[in-house]
Amino acid sequence: MAVIACTEEGKNLNARISLDGGGCTRTFHVRFNTADDPELRPWIAATNTAVGDPIPVSYAAHPYNAYIYVTDINAGAAGGPFDYRVVVTYARIENPLTAAPVQSWGWASSNEPIDMDKDGDAILNSSREPYDPALSKDVHDQVFRDVRNVQYFDPGVARVYKGAVNSDNDFLKAGDFAGFSAGWVKCTEYSGEPARAGALNYWVLTREFVIRDPHPTAETGWKARVLDQGFKEKTAADTYEIIKGSDGKPLAQPTLLDGSGAVLADAADPVFNFYDLDDTTTFAGLGITLLYPPPV
Repeated sequence: MAVIACTEEGKNLNARISLDGGGCTRTFHVRFNTADDPELRPWIAATNTAVGDPIPVSYAAHPYNAYIYVTDINAGAAGGPFDYRVVVTYARIENPLTAAPVQSWGWASSNEPIDMDKDGDAILNSSREPYDPALSKDVHDQVFRDVRNVQYFDPGVARVYKGAVNSDNDFLKAGDFAGFSAGWVKCTEYSGEPARAGALNYWVLTREFVIRDPHPTAETGWKARVLDQGFKEKTAADTYEIIKGSDGKPLAQPTLLDGSGAVLADAADPVFNFYDLDDTTTFAGLGITLLYPPPV
């Protein structure tokens, strides 16, 4: 055994308070006998945990404050070859679990095929047929991102929200800001990254939401929209018959339908069908409050 005694020096107790959080140092006196390699004594002293008062290890919390932790351990000879002084430096950090969330806004842009113009009218050629291939335009969806520190990350909850669309109204409603209605917000990111602050292990939770571009109609949201057209029409007997042209032959191109399975009248507006493709869930349980709502 090389270390025969290790004692904390009470006379060197101190504390520091500063704008960066402050901290303190603790000083230990370590004494050796001859049963060791003298060149190794600084390292042995700095890592002693077996004899006397143990030297705190890196990231260890201060015994009286969990948010003051070890950032530096310095060992050196003091008064002779068998006596060493170990100075342990602590730095103070704020509790990361009390930090305010970081919220940001951005955009997700994509080029998508379109079937409506800016006024919500179907895009058709002069023969009232949809273009093939369809026209396309740049679509700009708003993105809201919320990043916060949490004690635990639940992968089961992440699975519920990832890819889901809000089924409740008033998402992000705050002050005079109305928020967003049901069907318009999709959770595209729900992830957690482990982090550590001193002796505290926690998670950085990132949640991202895409608010669908309202152009050109406010009824769509994240629903899939398809122009109602086909090669068959519904009969009064609830059967379906192949639609034939003036030559008595089946159509080579689909014709517009009226939303009930019948051929659309020439003067009637084209009809669109809407389909829910995403799971829905309430977003109220996410516990997200908009920190800085825009003035209205």
